[in-house]
Amino acid sequence: MVEPPPTPIRSTLTDDEVLDSINQCHMIREKLHKYLLKNRYIRPKVFIPNFLNFVWNELRLHLIRVLVIIIWSIEKLTIWMIWLLNYKVYNMSLVTISQAFRQLEVRMRQINYFPVQFLCYYNKEYLYDDKKIVSSLQIPLKNKNLNVNNSNYINLFNSLWMILNDVILGITFWRVIEPNLAYLASLFDETIIIRTLDHDLYNLVSWVSFNHPAGFKLNNELGSFMGNMFLWSLKVWQEFISSGAIYSITGSISRESVGHSRGIIERIIQVLCFCGFSFFLGAVADLTNIITFHIYCCYYSSTRIFNRQVNTIKSLCQLFRGKKYNVLRKRVDNLDNYSKVPAQYFEIDQMLVGTLMFIVLVLLLPTIFAFYVIFFCVQMVKLGIMNLIESILIVLNFLPLFVVILKLKNSNRLQGGVHLSFMGQSSTTNYLDLSNKTLTYQEIFADFLKLFRNKNAKKRTKLTVLLSFFAGEPISFTYNDDLRINYLMLPRNYQNTASIWEGIIAGSERQQPKK
Repeated sequence: MVEPPPTPIRSTLTDDEVLDSINQCHMIREKLHKYLLKNRYIRPKVFIPNFLNFVWNELRLHLIRVLVIIIWSIEKLTIWMIWLLNYKVYNMSLVTISQAFRQLEVRMRQINYFPVQFLCYYNKEYLYDDKKIVSSLQIPLKNKNLNVNNSNYINLFNSLWMILNDVILGITFWRVIEPNLAYLASLFDETIIIRTLDHDLYNLVSWVSFNHPAGFKLNNELGSFMGNMFLWSLKVWQEFISSGAIYSITGSISRESVGHSRGIIERIIQVLCFCGFSFFLGAVADLTNIITFHIYCCYYSSTRIFNRQVNTIKSLCQLFRGKKYNVLRKRVDNLDNYSKVPAQYFEIDQMLVGTLMFIVLVLLLPTIFAFYVIFFCVQMVKLGIMNLIESILIVLNFLPLFVVILKLKNSNRLQGGVHLSFMGQSSTTNYLDLSNKTLTYQEIFADFLKLFRNKNAKKRTKLTVLLSFFAGEPISFTYNDDLRINYLMLPRNYQNTASIWEGIIAGSERQQPKK
C-alpha cells in the first residue's frame, strides 16, 4: 500500500491587518487575566486609614496636574517656535534661508513629539484606540515593514540616542578647538577670506579679462567691460567684508586687544557646540553662504547673460530656417503660418540686420563663455562643500545607529513581519507555525539611503548638470524636508500635540477606580 505524499509546508508573509491583530492579542490576554484575578475571589479588607488614602490620592492628582502644566508649557513653547521659524515674509522664512534654523526646526519638532511618543511607547493602547492619535496628528507611517508599535519604539530611542550623540560630539569638538580658537580664526581670516575669496578670485578674473587666458583671442572691449564690472563687484564685497560683521567676527577672535567682542563670539560658538555638532555645522553652512554671496551674484549674472545670448542665437537660427518658437503653444512653428506670401519671410534689409546680429553674437560668445566657465566652476566648488555638510548632517540626525545595535544584540526585537507556515491538519484542525521575520540590513538602511539620493527636491544628475551648463540655467540645490519628516515619523499637525497630551492624561485620570 503506497502512502500519500506529505503535504508541502507553505509559508506566507502576513499583511498589516493580520499583524496588527496578532500584536493586540497579547494585550487583550493581559487585560482578561487581570479581570479574572480581580473577580475570582473577594479580597480581604485591608484597614488603611482613610486619611492616608485621601492624602495619597490628592498628592497623586496634584503631581499629575503639575506634570500636565509643565509638559503643556513645553509643547506650547515648541509649537510657537516652530511657527516662528516657518513664518514667511515675502515668501521666505528662517527655515528656507538658514541651515542652522532648519536644524533647530527639526529639533523642535522632535521635542514637540517626544511626550506623545513616549506615552504611546509606555502604553500601547493609545495607538490602538481607533488610531485617533495617528489620525489627528497625521503621523506618516511610511515603513510598512514595521508595525506601529515597533516603529514608534525604534524612532523614539534612535532619535534620543542620535541627539545625545550629537550633543556629546559637539561638546567634544568644543573642547578640542577651544585652546586653538584664535589660531583657527586667524587661519580662516587670512587663508579663506583674504587670500582665496579675495586675492585669488580677483587675480583670476583679471587674468581672463586682460591677459587672453590659455592663448584664446577674446574680444578686448567686451572682456574689459565685463572684467571691470566683476572686479568692481569683488571690490565692493571686499570693502563690506573688511568693515562689516564677518571681519569683526573673525578678526575679533584673532586679536587679543578686542576682548569683549571676542568673548561674545566664543560664547556663541560654545552655545552652538553645546546644542550639538549639527548646529555648529549648520552655522558653518550659513557662514559659507554669507562669505560667498558675491560669487553667487557673479555666477548668476554671467549665467543670465550667457543664457540670453544662447537663446538669441537659437532664435536667429530658427528664423533663418523659416521657423519660429510659439510661446503660447510652447512649440516651434513654420513661418508659413504667419506670412501671407508663401516662402517669403523677410525683406532684404531684415535679413541683413539679422545676419549681422547673428555674427556679432557668435563672435562675442567665447568672451562671455570664458567668464561663465570661471564662475560656474567656483559655484560648483561651493555647492560641493554645501553638499558635504548636508551629508554629514544627515548622518548625525538620521543614522539608524540604535537599530543596528539592536540588530546585533537581539534581532528578534526588529519585527519585520511574521510568517504563518501551514504544518498540517488533523480532522477539523489546521496547525500553523507562527515565526518572526527580522529586518535585514538592506531593509534597515533602505529609507536612510533615500535621504542621500533625494536630499535635493530637484534631482541633479551628471547629465542634467551638463545640460544646464550648456543651456545657461542656474544650478542650485533645494531641500526636501518632507522626506526627513516622514523618515522620523514626525506629525504634520504638530499644533495638536498639546491637546493630545492633555486629553490622554485627563482620560487616564477618569479611568482611575474610586475607592
